[in-house]
Amino acid sequence: MLSGGKFELDRQIADLRAIQRQSKSVSGIPAWISFALGSAYFRSGAIADAEREYVEALEIAPDIGEIHNNLAVVYLQTGRYAQAESEIIAAEKHGFKVNPQLKADLKRAMGRS
Repeated sequence: MLSGGKFELDRQIADLRAIQRQSKSVSGIPAWISFALGSAYFRSGAIADAEREYVEALEIAPDIGEIHNNLAVVYLQTGRYAQAESEIIAAEKHGFKVNPQLKADLKRAMGRS
């Protein structure tokens, strides 16, 4: 049996997927849909799906720092530290204030003090 939070998250993902399918048939997918899907997948633990959606969102809107930030977290969690560092730099370049703890976690993971 699904808990209430998990059920709600699954419903939201299904709703966003439906919007995404409709958008594809019209004129492409708005970046916010892929971003929202990536965030929902991330919260549900589906890291590969989250990465796919964040990458797709960046293809549509490469200047949104928050998407770069979230992708950096995915890369950090999957051990791709150089890519995580690049995404943090891109997030800041596009005006997003990256959490200092994310930077510290990345430095620690890379063996830097």
